[in-house]
Amino acid sequence: MKRPWGVLTLALLLLLALLAPAHAQRLVGVTLSSGTVAATGDVATFDVGVNADIGLQVSGSAFVGTILYEGTVDKTNWIGFGGSVGATSGNVIRVFPVSGLQQIRLRVTAVTTAGTVSYTLFGSPVSSSIGGLTMSASPQTTSLATNIRAAPARLYAVTMNNPHSATCYLQIINKASPTLGTDAPLLSLGLVNAGATTITFPYGVDFTTALAAGSTTTATGATGCGGAGGAAGMVYNLIFK
Repeated sequence: MKRPWGVLTLALLLLLALLAPAHAQRLVGVTLSSGTVAATGDVATFDVGVNADIGLQVSGSAFVGTILYEGTVDKTNWIGFGGSVGATSGNVIRVFPVSGLQQIRLRVTAVTTAGTVSYTLFGSPVSSSIGGLTMSASPQTTSLATNIRAAPARLYAVTMNNPHSATCYLQIINKASPTLGTDAPLLSLGLVNAGATTITFPYGVDFTTALAAGSTTTATGATGCGGAGGAAGMVYNLIFK
C-alpha cells in the first residue's frame, strides 16, 4: 500500500512555517517602543501569530482622542476585539489574549486635541520553547514500545500513517522503556485504517520523565497493530524538544 508521504511532508513544512512566521512586525518575547500615531486614520499593525498574550502601554503627548484595538485572522477583515482607549498624557496599560489571531493593530478613530501617542508592545510567546525542534530519527515501523528520548521532553507534533485494515492507536508514554498495556499513556491517538494525519500541539505537551511510544489495537492495550512480534506497526514521527 502506498503511503502518502507527500501529505505528511507538506504538513511538516506547514508546521515549520507556523512556528516561524515572517510578516509585518513580529512580537516574540520582545519589546517594541518609540512608535507613534497622531492623526485620525493612523494605523500601527503587528503580527502576533506566535504569541499567547500582548501587553500594550500607551501614553499621549498633548493628544486627546480615541484609539481602537482591532484584530484579524485573515489579514483582510478587521474586528474590534479589545475596546478602545482615550489617550491623554497619562499611561494606559492593557493585556490582551491573542491566541488564534494573526495580526492586531492600533487605529486612531478620533482626535479631539492634536498631539502624538507613543505605544510600547510586549509579546509573550505561546511556549517557552520554540525553535530547535527534534524529529524522531526515522519513521518507527514496529508496534512495540520504542524509546524516543530517555529524558524530559516537550512534544509539539505527531505524524502518523496507519497502513492496516483496522483502527490503530499510538500510545505516547511518559516513561523510559514502558510496557504497553501496563504503563498508562499520557496521550493515546487513534487513527482509522489506511489513514494519515499530522497533529500539532502549539503550546507543547510536557513529558516530565521520558518520551516513548508504541502502536496498539486499543487505546491502552498491549496488542500491537502489526500482529505477532510487533512487526509493521503504524509509521509515525514525533517532533519534540
